[in-house]
Amino acid sequence: MKADQNGDMAGPRRPLRDRFGRGLVAVLALALVVSSALALPALGSPASSKATAETDRQPVVPQTDTAAYLAIDSERVETSQVVTVGLDPAGASAVTTARLRGEFETSRLRERFTAAATEDARRLVIENTTARLDAAIADLEARQQAALDAYNAGAIPATAFVRELVAIDTKASKLGETVDQLYTYDSAVGTPVPEREIARLKSRLIPLQGPVRDRLATHVADGNPRRVHLTTAADGFVLSTIIDGEFSTRYLREALVGSAFDDRFADKPISITEDFVPRLEELYPWVFGSDRRSNTALTNEPYYVQAGVYGMAVSHPQGSADANDLVVYYDADTDAIFREIQRKDVAAVPTESVTTAEDGYRLVVETTHADGPLGIRVENTTTGDAVESTVYLDGDPLGITNRATHWTVTPRRPFSVTVTTPTGNLTTTVGTDG
Repeated sequence: MKADQNGDMAGPRRPLRDRFGRGLVAVLALALVVSSALALPALGSPASSKATAETDRQPVVPQTDTAAYLAIDSERVETSQVVTVGLDPAGASAVTTARLRGEFETSRLRERFTAAATEDARRLVIENTTARLDAAIADLEARQQAALDAYNAGAIPATAFVRELVAIDTKASKLGETVDQLYTYDSAVGTPVPEREIARLKSRLIPLQGPVRDRLATHVADGNPRRVHLTTAADGFVLSTIIDGEFSTRYLREALVGSAFDDRFADKPISITEDFVPRLEELYPWVFGSDRRSNTALTNEPYYVQAGVYGMAVSHPQGSADANDLVVYYDADTDAIFREIQRKDVAAVPTESVTTAEDGYRLVVETTHADGPLGIRVENTTTGDAVESTVYLDGDPLGITNRATHWTVTPRRPFSVTVTTPTGNLTTTVGTDG
């Protein structure tokens, strides 16, 4: 692969905060609170900068007997809290607007390409659509970073930030469909737009979407509340939640580290078998050492690799029934994972137990890492049977254990768990993060 045709070999974009200052945040905050359905204006092109130093990239944290995970270093965490997402008319309206605008792009491309009478006219449709998609994606990128800056600055509440993320996710998903259609038409008329350029558009959509955000789009419309743990840094965020199913309870997590993504595409070609897979084996040794593991490279056309991005979906023994238990996106230029999705069956995840007992009842807290699964149950100390109890996490009511383990997401330490028992309350505090 070659450098960008304009000769730009620069590294990742700097956060908008660095380029425009916090004075812009207050202006953006008002727009976000009033209505996330209104797209914020594009804020200009980024200045060239060198690739982020290795120490500034967030690590993939090793784990024992389970999958490692892409983390935000504790020193760079700006916010960490639980957000309850439920019925939100403004959020639902934003999602609907985003979906319709995204669908319009695909419809317009199909109509104009089909109506074009000559080969030259069809090629012009491809070129014009590429320019519009580039601008539309740039707008979503600016909106996401602006919302993150505003939230980190305390200018908007978590609900407004999540609402904006969900709307961006919805439109990005629809623009992805337009990119796929563009690639098909482009190939049919002799690629007036190089495949590499379309692959770059596709790659830029990766940080704008995620499965937690997909689920929240449903909850803002149907009103069913969902607790989501949100952690943010200046250049990224983590969303994680627990999904109760009929036969199992699953943990779902998405993580984004923007500084590890070279969105100026100083392409660095590597071998999938000799470079990419060994790198994943190094970062995720438990997953790739599992006998029951299977993996699939994300190779749908246009290929991510043409933009220097490599993706892999992997199944493992602690995951769900499909092949998407671990999904990673790796940037060859930064040599870093910038996007990660995790799906786990909580019953299979190894935990450390913190217990306390009093008056015949025992509180058991099954802990993992910050924003990982957290299990809470109450037992009769004599019989060992589970007891129905109301659960509070840092004073907030979570629900009832229903004579089983109640699963939620682990807050950053320290945190307290309180449960009710027939003889009173039991409380334990889980210590500090190491």
